[in-house]
Amino acid sequence: MVVDEEEEPTEGVPIEQYRAWLDEDSNLDPSPLPDLDSESCFPAREEEMEEEERWLDALEKGELDDNGELKKEVDESLLTARQKALLHKQQSQPLLELPMGYKAKELTEEMLVKREERARKRRLQAAKKAEENKNQTIERLTKTNKAKVKTLRERKS
Repeated sequence: MVVDEEEEPTEGVPIEQYRAWLDEDSNLDPSPLPDLDSESCFPAREEEMEEEERWLDALEKGELDDNGELKKEVDESLLTARQKALLHKQQSQPLLELPMGYKAKELTEEMLVKREERARKRRLQAAKKAEENKNQTIERLTKTNKAKVKTLRERKS
């Protein structure tokens, strides 16, 4: 049995050497797998435990936000005066409430008469404009018909 020099047994071969052999044999990019460390494979348990302890303490104190997360520190320089007051719960003066909804105007008899007069004028103007458009259209159509009739008469004669 003849063994080629290139085909060596892969047992006990470091992974870097195996990747190098693959790269030589193919036109593929290097392996997309990252180099694995024993430390990077598993997150640090101490950090998880600290985070969990802080969360439990905040839960006991009632300091979690609406989503059940730890409250984050807020940069007060980015807050408005109202937000700062709400954050510190120091409202020296009550906050103004804006009116909600539509408030109907009270109309006098004179205002109602003027409103009706304006509506009547608008209706008259719209009717007048429609009549003018109608007359212009009729005029355009009859002019073209008259021109056609003249040309027909001229051809006959």
